[in-house]
Amino acid sequence: QAMQDRAKRTEKRITKKNLRAKRDAAKDRVDSLADEVITMEARYLLLIQEKERLTPRAISGGYRDEMDANISEYRQIVTKLKTELLFGALVDLRALEGEIKESELVVEQAQFFAEEANAARDEELRAIWRRESRARHDAAALDKRRAIGDQKRAWRVRFYTASGKPKKRLQTDEDDPMAQAHAGVYCGGTASGKP
Repeated sequence: QAMQDRAKRTEKRITKKNLRAKRDAAKDRVDSLADEVITMEARYLLLIQEKERLTPRAISGGYRDEMDANISEYRQIVTKLKTELLFGALVDLRALEGEIKESELVVEQAQFFAEEANAARDEELRAIWRRESRARHDAAALDKRRAIGDQKRAWRVRFYTASGKPKKRLQTDEDDPMAQAHAGVYCGGTASGKP
């Protein structure tokens, strides 16, 4: 239970950082910068094409110098945007994605440890239940054997002497082994042999 709580706390802590929303915002920023780079680069290339198509009259009017200044300005803008895109927004996006992967790994490990702890706990409980069941079964079997022994002892034929004491040793009659058990039986409840 403690491991599950720890996994939930870890997941909650990482969710509080709101990394996915930050990543989505960084992706939007990268996309908008990429669109801006493409637009500015297209304008830059159009300016270069226009410069190549200048007429001699436009060149003599000083339009060429103005075009060179515009091309230089657009080149700087494109370079600045590409630098911001490649070394700013993309680096931030990759860092956020790495942090998301790392946090997902941490959550996954916490959940794995929680599952392993639960599995170990379940196995330990099953082992305890098996031991308790075995102990109950063994105790019941021992009680049953004792009860059977008590019944056997209660129903066993006992031989007594004429004075009523139990015989410790039976006298052996070597001629008739079947008769030796009944030879000296004394029972106080039998009728006398007189008719």
